[in-house]
Amino acid sequence: EEEVDYGVMALENSIAGSLLPNFNLLIDQNLKILAEYCMKIEHCLMVYPGVSIDDVQEVRSHPMALYQCEEFLATNLHFAKAIDAEDTAQVAQDIQQNRLKHVAAIGSESAASLFGLEILRKNIQTIKDNQTRFAIVGKKSHLSKRSVNKASIYFRVKHEVGTLYKVLAVFERYGCNMSKLQSIPIVKQPWNYAFIADFEVKSYPTHQSLMREIGHYTESIYVIGEYEDAMQVHTPSLST
Repeated sequence: EEEVDYGVMALENSIAGSLLPNFNLLIDQNLKILAEYCMKIEHCLMVYPGVSIDDVQEVRSHPMALYQCEEFLATNLHFAKAIDAEDTAQVAQDIQQNRLKHVAAIGSESAASLFGLEILRKNIQTIKDNQTRFAIVGKKSHLSKRSVNKASIYFRVKHEVGTLYKVLAVFERYGCNMSKLQSIPIVKQPWNYAFIADFEVKSYPTHQSLMREIGHYTESIYVIGEYEDAMQVHTPSLST
């Protein structure tokens, strides 16, 4: 409804991979990645105060969080049912408001503190160095073109032999490193796929030339974002 200038959205996790529905949301809603931020994620198992792990019959969380903690659940809560939820913090709030004594939530330590829950176990994710890449999204970027060093695009290649190879060859000719190439199903077109690519921008004029050349081999291109690489900056570069 365009009541706010910016939003924050998770794009991918170092364990569970890309959140493809979120990329579709960006494209469908004509939003842009304005900046990115990589955050270390540490999951906790939390319950209503006084509840023990033996009382737990259900573990609820976002499916990505459940996936990231599969090993812990299989070892310590194999007797409990894992149930998908829309949001990790929402489960914690539900436990607190409804005094659920048979349900455990997987979420952050701050969520447990906010809703007064007791943490039974900390740092339960399977891979301890667990990171999620978040995007700051909006309609308009205020970042100077000179500061852009990374881009994300969504493209469909022409249905001809070797077209994807030709697109990739353009990046090679420009000496441009691609950090991500992800196929994504085209909604309402079963078994047809588009691609999402993240790649470095060495200079904006060179980037524009590369994009023009890629256009020769694609049916369509949507620029998801032009921004600063989170691995090279400590905080997102957004003006207020």
